[in-house]
Amino acid sequence: MTHDDIERAINFLLKNQAEFDSRLAELASAQTQTERRLERTNEALIAVTGLLGTAADTLARRMDQLAAAQIETAERLNTFIVIVEKYITRNGGGPH
Repeated sequence: MTHDDIERAINFLLKNQAEFDSRLAELASAQTQTERRLERTNEALIAVTGLLGTAADTLARRMDQLAAAQIETAERLNTFIVIVEKYITRNGGGPH
């Protein structure tokens, strides 16, 4: 190899190393941005999960309240039916 060949080889290697370093820096920057986005996404997911848990708890509580109200309504309706039946029975069994 001549001196020029060695110099060209060295320049080639230096150029490739510089390109590699540049690409590596770009990848590192992209990775940093991706990590930031991922962290924000995780925070949002945690917040949404908390909201869903709260909503589920509220829904369960309200469903329990609705079930209790439905039972009370059924009991009151049954009481009303008994009163109407007694009234009808006492007054001759219905309309004439």
